[in-house]
Amino acid sequence: MDWSWLFLIAPLAFALGWFASRMDLRQLKTVEGQQPKAFFRGLNHLLNEEQDQAIDAFVEAVTHDPEASELHFALGNLFRKRGDYERAVRVHQHMLARGDIDKSDRLRAQQALAQDFWTAGLLDRAQAAFEALLDTPLAVSARVGLLAVFERGRDW
Repeated sequence: MDWSWLFLIAPLAFALGWFASRMDLRQLKTVEGQQPKAFFRGLNHLLNEEQDQAIDAFVEAVTHDPEASELHFALGNLFRKRGDYERAVRVHQHMLARGDIDKSDRLRAQQALAQDFWTAGLLDRAQAAFEALLDTPLAVSARVGLLAVFERGRDW
């Protein structure tokens, strides 16, 4: 059997593999480079009290890294602070629906969701969200939240 064709194809296969790996690294560097820029731009807007621009920058950062929990929390809290309760609730419900977050982030998302409902004036939903935290390490803050719900609703 003649194996001389192998000596011609092997360098070509090596060159194609090397070229493909370089293309992936360039693409990865581009994506990694965009995410921190968007994050720092959002942080800069926050420091300058430009909430709308900060939200836009954080939304861009989240699209580049959809698994970054801290970005989701920051975005949800910004929505709540701005008065866009529906979007804040959606962000925090999305966090709760994700299966890849750890228990502490799941509890933080539940607490943030309860805060969203309470701030929006949806007392029955806030009560249910705070009650879901009663048997967790966040039970003390859940009880404080429930007390605030009961006081506001005058449910003695």
